[in-house]
Amino acid sequence: LDIKFELPMYTGELNAEKLDNWVKQIEVYCRVQKIVDDEAKIHLATLRMGGTTLIWWESKLQEVEENK
Repeated sequence: LDIKFELPMYTGELNAEKLDNWVKQIEVYCRVQKIVDDEAKIHLATLRMGGTTLIWWESKLQEVEENK
């Protein structure tokens, strides 16, 4: 069974319903693909971030690195 499916991008829209839907789609994809490692899930979600969301995420990663 070969199913083509593209996860949506999340770009930081201030819309709780869209964000919740995006998170749920990431979770379902991980479950179907049997991705159980949290780090792998985070990397996958990061690939589907864009715009202000990606800028925010990268700044959080930098903060974590600086506080090590």
